[in-house]
Amino acid sequence: MTLPSASSHGAVDILAVDDVPANLTVLESVLAQPDVGVVRATSGAEALALMMTREFAMVILDAQMPELDGFEVARRIREGEHGSTTPIIFLTAFDLGAHEVRRAYASGAVDFVVKPFDPDVLRSKVAVFVELFRKSREAAAAARERVEAATREAAHRRADQLKDEFLATLAHELRTPLTSLVVAADCLERVPVPDATVTQLHGLIRGQLTHLCRLVEDLLEMSRFTQGKIALRPVTIDLRDVVQQAIDLSRAAIDAQGIDLEVGLPAQPVPTCADPVRLAQVASNLINNAAKFSPWGGRVAVSLERAEHQALIKVRDWGRGIPPPDLGRIFEPFVQSEVGDTWRGGLGIGLALVRKLVELHEGSVWANSEGRGRGAEFVVALPLTEASADTGRGARPQPDPLPVHETGREGEPTRVLVVDDNAEVRRALQLFLQLAGHSVTTVDSGRAALAEIERSDPDVVLLDIDMPDLDGYAVARTVRASRADWRPRLVAMTGKVEPGERARALRTGFDAHVPKPVDGRTLIRIVAER
Repeated sequence: MTLPSASSHGAVDILAVDDVPANLTVLESVLAQPDVGVVRATSGAEALALMMTREFAMVILDAQMPELDGFEVARRIREGEHGSTTPIIFLTAFDLGAHEVRRAYASGAVDFVVKPFDPDVLRSKVAVFVELFRKSREAAAAARERVEAATREAAHRRADQLKDEFLATLAHELRTPLTSLVVAADCLERVPVPDATVTQLHGLIRGQLTHLCRLVEDLLEMSRFTQGKIALRPVTIDLRDVVQQAIDLSRAAIDAQGIDLEVGLPAQPVPTCADPVRLAQVASNLINNAAKFSPWGGRVAVSLERAEHQALIKVRDWGRGIPPPDLGRIFEPFVQSEVGDTWRGGLGIGLALVRKLVELHEGSVWANSEGRGRGAEFVVALPLTEASADTGRGARPQPDPLPVHETGREGEPTRVLVVDDNAEVRRALQLFLQLAGHSVTTVDSGRAALAEIERSDPDVVLLDIDMPDLDGYAVARTVRASRADWRPRLVAMTGKVEPGERARALRTGFDAHVPKPVDGRTLIRIVAER
């Protein structure tokens, strides 16, 4: 009988304890294997010291030794932290009486071998305990690995959560200063300036602000996706309308690059059940991407095709191209195709948003490119549905109309109250609305807003939500509860853009919900509502 081979399990050690060196030599010759070592101890004290520092599969212990006999050594091993479960086989030259047997088992023995012993019998007994030790060690290692893997996964999820929370907070906090900058840029547009240089600088500011607002919105979109806060509003639509809407959305990027845009749409409707706003965002992102990586005056082709039970939206450019190794990773968040691409602008989020939105529509998206300088083609595949009676050109869904109530006084400028705890936002909104011909008052808190509404009875209140003393919701509830008429018109202007915020604002008593940053044209439309 040989001890089990454990080349795949790792070596183990056996502790042999006997005060006669010749006996230890015999034990080693019988039990030692390439992966089973026999460690010698010539006294009980030495054995106990070894048990404190090493791990053994089992202990073979002589019962009769000077100073500390085997029974006492076994008892101390059992009481120790490192050997409390280690199997012990007693070796003895005498048949033990009933009292010694009971004492041995009480000390922790699991078996007895009488000298002189049969080598095969001893090897068989030891082999069982060695195999049990190995399996126990493997199970413990597997359990540790599971715990470590779970710990790593939890840490990874927590890191992702913190990253998402940081991005959402960053995007939210950027919205307030962006409102000041966007409205200030709109103020400059209303001021006659004969100097061509100032006009050029204004165009530069306007363009970069638009780009910055888009980056902030991309950050928020990615945060919504990772937190599971994206909800689709699917209806039966004609994909030709979606593609045309995407082209309209991307017109500024197309014109900025002098792009020659080729559009190929089928003559017949291409129906699918989808969220038209989100699909227009998908196609617009792809068109913007194609324009961004095309040279000035380059060519971009946008087409819509049927393929069996699918619709294919294709966006092709003849620009920068994509290295083949990058084709599989460009749809991951924060990935740029090559080092140095950041100069073109963007955070590496647009294509990740495209993939997530397409997958929410049970579709797929992929990229083709023959390499650097050979251009690229992006293809979105979406399931087709049967055309409904109202599917056709011009059937694009329109947003729900905002609630409208009478405001303003005939022959007088609209009186607007701006409520925001940020001084720069108040100044920018006041200046712009005054340039537009309105009478504007500003306050910096919810309580001040209630007092001013009672004092001046404004036509429109532009009301921030997050304020330290009394938030916008509390102000709206108080105003609606204290007045019989539906005055003034309350407009929530806030960085809160999470799903459900607009519905909450309307339920609370607001007439409209406008996310920051708000531009001048939107302001004019809101104040002019009747």
